[in-house]
Amino acid sequence: MRERCWSCKKWEEHFYWDHLEESNLHFMKVMDGDFTLKMEFPQKFVKNFRVELIDVVALEAPSGILWEIGLCKEQDRLYFNGGWKKFIEANGIEKGYILVFDYAGDSMFQVRIFDSTGCVKAASNQINNPRAKQKMVDQTWQNFQRTHSSKVACNDYPMLHEQTTDSGSASGIRFIEEEYGMDKFKDDGRLGSSKICKKECSEVQPYSTSETKLSLRNSQDIVNILEQKFASKRGNWSFVKLITLSNITSNPFMAIPKKFVSIHFPRKPFGITVRDQSKKKWYVNCSWRSSSWGFQGKSMAKLVHENKIQKGDACVFELIEKSSDVVMQMRIVRAMEICSILKKYWF
Repeated sequence: MRERCWSCKKWEEHFYWDHLEESNLHFMKVMDGDFTLKMEFPQKFVKNFRVELIDVVALEAPSGILWEIGLCKEQDRLYFNGGWKKFIEANGIEKGYILVFDYAGDSMFQVRIFDSTGCVKAASNQINNPRAKQKMVDQTWQNFQRTHSSKVACNDYPMLHEQTTDSGSASGIRFIEEEYGMDKFKDDGRLGSSKICKKECSEVQPYSTSETKLSLRNSQDIVNILEQKFASKRGNWSFVKLITLSNITSNPFMAIPKKFVSIHFPRKPFGITVRDQSKKKWYVNCSWRSSSWGFQGKSMAKLVHENKIQKGDACVFELIEKSSDVVMQMRIVRAMEICSILKKYWF
């Protein structure tokens, strides 16, 4: 077999680390030693990874559940520690297992779990959000009906029968609330307790900060729906951001969509004036973080704090002025309102 030249190998490595989208980067780890307390990133990945990860990252398990895991940085080494042990225990990960981490953006990794035989761990792929589970059960039941006699009674398969009895609306509400941590609201749409919500969704499991249930696919579905509802009448002059953990930390960053930036900001301003619907204004600094450009820093933290923006809310930004001083109008869509909007679209 002919060996490739040294220059070709170096160029390929340079292209992989310096030019591929971050979402194409991944690494794997074999669970050995005392892996339950912390997990060290591969040295080569740490050295070449261009993204500045925040102190608390998200791991999406194969089940669709997101776990918030603390990062520990020691000189040129990087570890998962805070919350790692719970993640290991909940997903039944044992010595000799192989975990593959795919970077998904926004300080989030999707995790694939393989057992010691090198095969996918079947139990780890059980779907835990109700809407996805309902879809899986419906497909399973359709497949069963195609391959078995129609005389077989559904009662002979109690698991399938029980899981398909959820009515659309109730099942959907449970999905929305468990997926986005909306199972407890105050009457103004903030997270807290709400008699109305409890009455509608009596079966919702308590919200857990260590198990934030947010699926990437479904988050994009929600953004698309909100963009349809709140889109600017002038065309591509607005965008929607679903609020995640990285947007509300002490040093937050909110990336402005690349397509929006390329259309409106060939020359990047140092900051943008954001005003709410009552015309109150905040000047928010803008800068690059990795390959994304957007709002960041203390001025962004002030905007988040004064408007009581929380994870699960959404912000609609519309560009009002971009000639001299860039001005954007901001509308905050609270979690409860999102829940109500999705009910109309999905059920």
